[in-house]
Amino acid sequence: MILRTWLYCIIFGLLFTILIYGIPLQEKTIRNIIITIVYFFIYLFFLKKSTFSPKLLIIILCFATTLIDASTLFTNPSFIPLRFPFATLFPILGSTLAFIYKFCRRRFFFLCVFFSCLLFYSSFAYIIPKICYDIGKQQEKVIQNDFMEGDKFLTATKDTVELKNFAKKCTLLEFYFVGCSACEQKYPFLRKIKDSINSPFFRVIMICDGRYTDFDEFKFHASRNFSNEIIFLYDFDLVIQKNFENPKFSFPYEILYNNKMEISYFKGFSNEASNLYLKNQLKTIKNILNDKL
Repeated sequence: MILRTWLYCIIFGLLFTILIYGIPLQEKTIRNIIITIVYFFIYLFFLKKSTFSPKLLIIILCFATTLIDASTLFTNPSFIPLRFPFATLFPILGSTLAFIYKFCRRRFFFLCVFFSCLLFYSSFAYIIPKICYDIGKQQEKVIQNDFMEGDKFLTATKDTVELKNFAKKCTLLEFYFVGCSACEQKYPFLRKIKDSINSPFFRVIMICDGRYTDFDEFKFHASRNFSNEIIFLYDFDLVIQKNFENPKFSFPYEILYNNKMEISYFKGFSNEASNLYLKNQLKTIKNILNDKL
C-alpha cells in the first residue's frame, strides 16, 4: 500500500507537470494559481487513501514536481529562477494549505489564504516581471562584428543598403522573423517607444532573418506594419547567422546604439516583462538623447 501510494504520487506529479507546462498559458501567474489549487485538492484526495503521516505526504506528493523543476539546472538553465525554484513553491503551497485546512483552525487557514493571495499578486505585479526582464536583459556582447559597418541588407523595394545610412544618434536595432510569436508581441511596444520618443535623433530598425522568412513574406509583413518612423530591412546575406552563433541569442533580439556604440542588449520577450521593458527602455533612450549616457 505504501509503495503504491509513492508510485501514484510520482506518476501524478510527472503527468501533471507535463500537462500544465504544455498548456500555452500567456500569464505565468494563472498557471501558478492552477497548480496551487490542483495540489490543494489532490493532497486531500491522497490523504484519505494513504497511511502516510500528513506532513510526510506533502513531501511525497511534491517530490516528482520538484525533481523535474530542479533538472532545469542542467537541461535548461534559462528557466532559472523562474521555473526553479520560484514555480516549484506552488505545489508545496497548495499541499501545505490543504494540510492547514484539514488540521488547523479555520481562522489560521483563511489567514494563510490571504497571504497566498498577496503572494499571487506580488508575483503577477512585481516578481515575475522582474525575473522575466532580468532574463532578457543581457550585459555581455554576443555579436562578432559591427553591424553599422560593411554589412548589406535589402529594403522592401529590393534596394541594397547599409545600416549606417539609417543610423541616428540613438538607434534601436531589432532582429526578428515573420511568424515569431514573441516578435509579434514585442512590436507594439516598439511602436509605443517610437511614438513616445518622437525625436528625429532616434530610429527603430527592424531586420528580418532571411533563413526563416522568404522575401515575399517579409515584404507583406513590412507593408502591413508600415510606419514612416520604423525601417524594415531584410537579411539576404546571412549576416545574422554569421554574427550570432551564440547560445545566448534568441529572437527577438535587440541592440541599442548610442552614436553607433552598443549600449544594451535584450533577448526574447514576454507579456509579463512588457511594462517594465517599456519603462526602462524609454528611460535609457531619453538619457542617450539628453547626453546622459
